[in-house]
Amino acid sequence: MPQFPLAGSRQTRYIPAPPYNTTSEAAMSLRLLSLLTLLLPLLVLGCADPDRRGDDDSPDDDDSAGDDDTAGDDDTAGDDDTEGDDDTTGDDDTPGDDDTTGDGNTTGDGEAFVDQTYCLDWDTVTFQSPPDFVGMLSNFGFSLSDNPLLLSPTAVDVYTSEIYMLMTTAIDAGCVQDPGDTPYDVTADQPGYYLSPYFMVGPHTVGLDNFILHDTVIDGDFSGDASQITEGTISGLLDVTDYSTFLCNPVGPWPCSPCPTTGTCVSLLGTGAVWTNNGQGPLLPGPTP
Repeated sequence: MPQFPLAGSRQTRYIPAPPYNTTSEAAMSLRLLSLLTLLLPLLVLGCADPDRRGDDDSPDDDDSAGDDDTAGDDDTAGDDDTEGDDDTTGDDDTPGDDDTTGDGNTTGDGEAFVDQTYCLDWDTVTFQSPPDFVGMLSNFGFSLSDNPLLLSPTAVDVYTSEIYMLMTTAIDAGCVQDPGDTPYDVTADQPGYYLSPYFMVGPHTVGLDNFILHDTVIDGDFSGDASQITEGTISGLLDVTDYSTFLCNPVGPWPCSPCPTTGTCVSLLGTGAVWTNNGQGPLLPGPTP
């Protein structure tokens, strides 16, 4: 045991040092251990949770903002979805449709518009080319309004972004299919492209009553309730062989060129097209040969 000399004494005398308090040291160690036991779960949770706290998410969704999701959907903003659809903005869609805009629709899986038929309103179309297309057709007694087009999606695969469609012309000015006509499969050469709500089909050659449209491409956006196709375009090379003497340069106003096969064509581009669901279900396959 350590001993210390008494001050002011020449004689070396020793007195016992105070005893070492082992009981107090053990109590302090026990208190430190208890504190670490309480803090350890909080430290682990704070390191493991990539939510950066305060967003009310379930622990496994890795969000960076307070979107109140219920499962691990890895969103980047407050979209209040119900399952893991990995959206990028607040679209409030039904589960797992992977849309990128706030459309609130239910057509992400394609079921809403498959086997429906959409009728083109030619009056909504603005023709960028050829010049004065509607007026020139009327000079030959042909009215687009009397010849609506019908477009019908037959299948869609959201995982491969593929869509399949049929197209035909309607009877007179109505939106009713002529049962004597066999629809064109505008995706026969290749599947169309689909990324909700946008689609594009073609190029494919189709016959439009008195005209043939080579390399036809049609696109547009399905509305959220699948009642319409909006912001549509239709393009291709219109065969005007029988009218080229009057329509094509140098006599006529249109800059014509050879068709992909034979004949004379002019480039056609119409924008702003609106197609409306005619409520008659899918297109009929046409008469049996």
